[in-house]
Amino acid sequence: MNSYKKAINFLSSLVNYERKKINYNDFKLIRFLNFLSEIGNPHLFLKNPILIAGTKGKGSTALILGSCLKECGYKVGIYTSPHLLSMRERIQFQNYPIKKEEFTELTFQLKKLIENHKLTFFESLTAIAFLFFLKKDPDFTILEVGLGGRLDATNVVNPIFSIITRIDYDHTEILGNTLSKIAVEKAGIIHQGVPLITFHQKKSVDKIFQKVCVKKNSKIFYSDDYFSFQLINISPNGTSFVVNFLKKTWENDLKKDIIHTNLIGEFQKENLGLAFTALSLLAKDYKLINYLSIKKAINNIPLLGRISYISYNGSFIIVDTAHNPISIKCLKDTLVKINNIKKYYFLFGISRDKDSYRILKILKPICQEIALTKAKTKRAASLNKLKKIAQQLKLKYSVFSSVKKAFNYIFKKANKAKRLLVITGSFYLAGDVLKLLKLNKK
Repeated sequence: MNSYKKAINFLSSLVNYERKKINYNDFKLIRFLNFLSEIGNPHLFLKNPILIAGTKGKGSTALILGSCLKECGYKVGIYTSPHLLSMRERIQFQNYPIKKEEFTELTFQLKKLIENHKLTFFESLTAIAFLFFLKKDPDFTILEVGLGGRLDATNVVNPIFSIITRIDYDHTEILGNTLSKIAVEKAGIIHQGVPLITFHQKKSVDKIFQKVCVKKNSKIFYSDDYFSFQLINISPNGTSFVVNFLKKTWENDLKKDIIHTNLIGEFQKENLGLAFTALSLLAKDYKLINYLSIKKAINNIPLLGRISYISYNGSFIIVDTAHNPISIKCLKDTLVKINNIKKYYFLFGISRDKDSYRILKILKPICQEIALTKAKTKRAASLNKLKKIAQQLKLKYSVFSSVKKAFNYIFKKANKAKRLLVITGSFYLAGDVLKLLKLNKK
């Protein structure tokens, strides 16, 4: 077995709360901080860290912001989770994943200490990312927060500002079953005197953020005070908006403009607004930040799995990683707007801690037929549970224990009916299908 595979196997053997039921009391940031102190506290030497938390849109916002800064001429490190095909996707420099050799070397450099401190999978990857970014010396380090915020491994850095995206119901058994409780956990990334960038959300959420910011002496910048967006068009090539500049930003005196992004969905306006606001605040000190470069960058955001059209066997399929009610609703709204097709075929699998009933109910009006399956994770919802929900909702369904069989069956059905197939429900399912498509292409 080669060294890279050994590194992957070692990390995969660690406690992984992305794949295992979690006990929130197990989280102790002090353990991770003790570990970091033994390797020279790399988190304290990262340049311009930016933390991004939220229920929906964290990964998109991180990649929009990172791509724009890169196009403006800055070096950027980005840490996101989870991954679709390779662990290395999580740790990027200049939009390229960490190389196998560097990933392997850093894993084995830390292996003994990881074992001694009993680090989790996520903590270990976060530490690898910190050391990698220290070596590459990016001008900005963008960190997507994992679960919650307050006790997340990424929250040990001293950010230049924090960004909080859309808050909704997810991981309720861990973070709490009200939006206020979830907001409290996410607000944990607001640091003393460090500005927060968000947008006006539900009153209960806004109230929490305002309260924490007063306590922490942190200023709030609302992106919807800076920019507003009107949808022009959604197509398989992306989304076009009219953007209104509500305050003076960058070097221009534009009042409005038409922009296009390769990202698909009206909901992307929230993520674009957050990234644009961050860029306009940074532009005061970083003179290379300019609107023309930003406009160019958003046309080519390297993001897979967010309503991604993928060519396969002479037709297209849509691969999406929506896995909670708010993201499934955004998927449904986008599918309704994007095509004249009223009904779709679905391949669906989900984690057992998600609100499967509510999610499938949202998809019902646009579902012609659905193949239910299980991704390769212990967290996957049982097929029996999904079958019962499909029966309750009177969906036309079939059940497969193998993702491959499920895909082959439903792809043929969709093809025959000349309809689009949509894969959704979890990152794990999307990853399994993308691996399958790669194998089939060889």
